[in-house]
This record gives sequence, structure tokens and C-alpha cells, in this order.
Amino acid sequence: MIEQSKSNNGRFDSLLNPVVSILQGLRELFVLVREVKNLLAQQNELLKQNNELLQNLLDKENSSNQVEVNPNFQAGLSDYPTFDWAKIGATVISTDSDGPTVVEYEGLAFKRRRSSIDDVKGAAIWFSCSQKDNKDQLTYLRLITFKEQLKIRSLHGEIKEHLS
Repeated sequence: MIEQSKSNNGRFDSLLNPVVSILQGLRELFVLVREVKNLLAQQNELLKQNNELLQNLLDKENSSNQVEVNPNFQAGLSDYPTFDWAKIGATVISTDSDGPTVVEYEGLAFKRRRSSIDDVKGAAIWFSCSQKDNKDQLTYLRLITFKEQLKIRSLHGEIKEHLS
């Protein structure tokens, strides 16, 4: 009888063996899935850190590539027709019958502008361009201003009174 129960247990074990193997395999699979999930979380964290570092490097690169140009040279209005642009490191890009209209300096294109004739400030021609700064604010850069030399005006009464 004992032998018969042993043989029955053997048959029962052999019938349950695939089920036990499947359960064991599922447990091991769940352990592996949990480990993969943890590894993916660690990898995502590392990717976030790498992205932050790369963004910081790009920001530094962009700010270091920002051209800090604002020379603001001055010359007399009569110098404009014969001005030697090479002396200030500029290259004439285009001209019209009045002279240069666009000049390049330090990689930037400066366009010709003019003032209206004004008795107080006098006539002027200048070359300027716009550029965005690091905060995306638009700034205007002036390469050179050609302006007429006005007579120095005398001080008027109120100012003279303050001086005495």
C-alpha cells in the first residue's frame, strides 16, 4: 500500500511538475521584470542628468559665441565719401550712388542710416545693425557715425547764472 501511494505520488508529482515549473518561471520572470524596471529608471535618471549637462554646455557655447561688438567709431561727415573701411576692419558689401550702403564688421552686416538735417544736432550718417542679446532682447549696435562738426554754441543765460 505504501508502495502504491508512492507511485501515485510520483504520478501526481509528474502531473504537477509542469505547473510548478510554470509558476517558478513566472516568479523568476516577475523578478527579472522588476530588475529591468529598476534599470530603466536608473537609465532615465542618467539621461536626464546628461540632458541637463548638455543644455548647460549649449547655453555656455551660445553665450560665448555672442559677438560683443559695439565699436561706435566717430568721423567727420566730409570723411564719408573717401573713408577707408579697412582701417576699422570693415568690408563694403554693397553701394549705391551715394556710397556704401552695407558694410560687414566682425561677421555682422551694418546698414547705412541717415538723420534729417537738424540745426541743433546737424546732419549725420551712421551704420548700425540689430542683434539679440542672451535674453533675446533686441539691441542696436553702431559701427560708425559720420557727423558734421557744428559750431559750439554759447551757453545761454540760465546756465551762466548757475555758474556764477
